[in-house]
Amino acid sequence: MQARPPRVVTAALLLPLSVIQADVPGDAPMHAIETKEIERRGVELVLAAEHALGRTPVEQAFNNPGFDVLAHRDGEDRSGSR
Repeated sequence: MQARPPRVVTAALLLPLSVIQADVPGDAPMHAIETKEIERRGVELVLAAEHALGRTPVEQAFNNPGFDVLAHRDGEDRSGSR
């Protein structure tokens, strides 16, 4: 077994509301509504995007801590090896 450096393939930028508050309409809801439907649409979009990138996505269990979709490139096992 050989240790390999981590490979970053995706990134996200999270901003506090105070940074963008001037751009948020005054009537915008501050709390999520219809969260199950929105979550489902988000997971479906991620699955489609992963397929489009040539990866094999697998939806994770609802109570999986950390992420909703695990994806690997076609021809790779889940550890990232070929």
